[in-house]
Amino acid sequence: MAQVLIVSESKLLSAGLSKLLREANPPRTVSEAASGEEALEKIRLQRPQVILLHVGHPVGNGMRTLHLLREKAPDIPVLLLLDAVDDEVVLLAMHAGAAGCLDKGVSAESLLQALSDAAVGEITLSERLASRIARIIAASGGDRHQQVYPDHLTRREVEILSFLACGLTNKEIARGLFISESTVRAHLRAITQKLRAHNRVHAVARAVEMGVIPAAEPLGEGRPLH
Repeated sequence: MAQVLIVSESKLLSAGLSKLLREANPPRTVSEAASGEEALEKIRLQRPQVILLHVGHPVGNGMRTLHLLREKAPDIPVLLLLDAVDDEVVLLAMHAGAAGCLDKGVSAESLLQALSDAAVGEITLSERLASRIARIIAASGGDRHQQVYPDHLTRREVEILSFLACGLTNKEIARGLFISESTVRAHLRAITQKLRAHNRVHAVARAVEMGVIPAAEPLGEGRPLH
């Protein structure tokens, strides 16, 4: 039985989510916290398997809580539930180590599956969010005929590297780019060969080092997110 810690400033939302999880099949053991500091105390006492973090408005509060949880409890996956779909917030969250992002309109079935996936180390993005992030990455690539990448990387390979840097699985990358998983695997083989990388993690590190993709950006106190 999975143990879930819900972190939200909204008591009403926490109560609704708790009821949903306790009545699920199989039921989840649920605890609640209203802040990052309270969440750390619950973690110390109960050691949940996964954290469901609600990011409302302003989003800076939720993002600071994410960074706090990732710093103090890096072994516990944190799944984000977003009030509003914000492309920059999703990218920052994935770079910060979130186990996934779901928009608030997600179905109960999808939420339960995402929590189960997060508990075993899988990354989850709702289909709408994956598609939006794919468009951002594609739009940032510039003109495919003029852009030149190190070691003859193609524009598509750079897009996939950007997804890898966010921690997405092959399945999530395929869904976001509207290609098959076998095509993703073929691109990954080409990427590791071109970057002389041992694996996908090493490929991302090499790409960041070479300036192909940006390094994860820390969330600055003065940076507006809303």
